[in-house]
Amino acid sequence: MISARLCSGIVLLALLITGCAPMYIPNKVNTPLLSHKGESQVGGFIGSSGFDPQLSYAVTDHFGLMLNGSFQAGKDSTNNKHNFLEIGGGYYRKLSERGRFEVFAGYGAGNVQASYDNGIFRAYSDANVQRFFIQPDVGLTTRVVDAALAMRFVVVNARQNQFNLTRSFLEPAITIKLGYKYIKLVYQLGVSMPLNSNNLIEQQPVITSLGIQGYIGKGFAK
Repeated sequence: MISARLCSGIVLLALLITGCAPMYIPNKVNTPLLSHKGESQVGGFIGSSGFDPQLSYAVTDHFGLMLNGSFQAGKDSTNNKHNFLEIGGGYYRKLSERGRFEVFAGYGAGNVQASYDNGIFRAYSDANVQRFFIQPDVGLTTRVVDAALAMRFVVVNARQNQFNLTRSFLEPAITIKLGYKYIKLVYQLGVSMPLNSNNLIEQQPVITSLGIQGYIGKGFAK
């Protein structure tokens, strides 16, 4: 008979191999740099996580909401498929006429299907993913250009078959928005770095996106 220890070792090895196919694909970090009550933003972005639509709304002069999505159909070179939705809320304030500070927290859930083939190993993951996040960011906003530095901390729980796996990540990102007043081109570059040695949840390490963001009711510093 196969011992319980050997069974556990086989399961662990299988999960490690499967980890080559990412169970976690980080979406674009939403950095709205809100200014005042009633301001709303809507954007669509394409990048490392597929298509990421995002909404932000300032409920009061210091409290805002965000709704983020991420979708990938699996027709690119990685053949990864995923769908993900999250909601968050948080505090924002002006540091100066142009300076902004925000801290958001929230929860999201979705599914990831990913495959991996290096010529020796073939791996596949199909996981239901939940994510909790907290995200402080600082930035500058003007009529023409916005710039933000965000530091998103996330805890990811992935369920594949009967296994529940958890891992934490730190995700710093730089965002540049260029345009005029009510519409801007947005580029973001960031990384997703694991904070613990549990490598059973592999992540897509680079966060990059390019898209368009529109503003309604925003006041701009000169």
